[in-house]
Amino acid sequence: LKLLSAIAEQSAVAVQNAKLYERAKELAENDALTGLPHQRSVQERLAYEVKRSRRSSSRLALLMMDIDKFKAFNDTYGHPVGDRVLKEVAAVLRRVARETDVIGRYGGDEFCAILPETDRESAWRFAERLEAEVAREPFQIDERQSIPIRLSIGIAVYPDECEGRDDLIGVADAALYAAKRGEAQRAMKSEDLMATLEGDLKPFAAYIAALANSSRTKRDQLIKVNKLASRYAKAVELDDHQRHVLLCSAALLDIGELAIPGLILSKPGKLEKEDYEIIKRHAELGYEMLKGLKDCDAIAMVVRHHQERYDGAGYPHGLAGDDIPLLSRILSVLEAYAAMTSDRPYRRAMSHEEAVTELRKSAGTQFEPKIVERFLTLEL
Repeated sequence: LKLLSAIAEQSAVAVQNAKLYERAKELAENDALTGLPHQRSVQERLAYEVKRSRRSSSRLALLMMDIDKFKAFNDTYGHPVGDRVLKEVAAVLRRVARETDVIGRYGGDEFCAILPETDRESAWRFAERLEAEVAREPFQIDERQSIPIRLSIGIAVYPDECEGRDDLIGVADAALYAAKRGEAQRAMKSEDLMATLEGDLKPFAAYIAALANSSRTKRDQLIKVNKLASRYAKAVELDDHQRHVLLCSAALLDIGELAIPGLILSKPGKLEKEDYEIIKRHAELGYEMLKGLKDCDAIAMVVRHHQERYDGAGYPHGLAGDDIPLLSRILSVLEAYAAMTSDRPYRRAMSHEEAVTELRKSAGTQFEPKIVERFLTLEL
């Protein structure tokens, strides 16, 4: 009996020691506040993932991010409240990440995400979803007071932009600081947004605000296309009705995306065929959303066909040439130019000359040649 008791005691001690070892290991590798891997652990894992990407000839994305104005937040509300913010952001990161992703706390209010087998565009979709999730619900300081939380995010991709782990961190950090320098332009009140746009858009204010708030990229794109549409309408002397339809359609081109699950729109990695087919429905969904509104039939039709191609290889109906509504043909050119000449966290904007080359290269296939050449006579 004594022997059994001794064995039982030794087993209990062994189990306890194993638990203590695992706990010590966890504390050594993870940040005590958030439970995420700390800087050293992140760097070790990043070095491993770089080697793995090199062996498999795949891409690897690194996101560096921090909480906007966190120091002022801590100074105003105190460190205990600041710690709660850090925990909430960490929880969102865990929720958004895939099983293969590595989320870490890099120090202070800085977090990072290692995304294996992820290219620049997929990393940006991940970043946009993350921003949206963090901003979705204001942080509750107490029963009476809440404040919005926003992130700045920098992205770098191996091997496109760097040769190793340290380069990857440096490029992502530089992109993060660039994002913070542009912080003042990130948020826009609904009334300020509507004042920026041209045309009689009041009936669509709720739709436009929802679309603009879905991401900074979407907001900047719809503003830019709307401005280009105004200049084009003036240059070709569209009548008042055509001008109205063009300007409204320019701001509502992607309105159908509001009916598509965010998990699909922001999905990291290459889209499955089924997901891509759902995203392709955004033009038809936009049409369905708009056609029931008063005096919106023409706008709805332009939105419906803005993804058609001049050669008939577009969607949703594979229309070609003059069968595509004129204003849809115009907006496909304007939208493409706006996208090509806009900065993205994962790439620099093309120069005007580079965008011109791309437009002319696609004239006759994606775009109507006459519209491309008329557009390029504008002072851009």
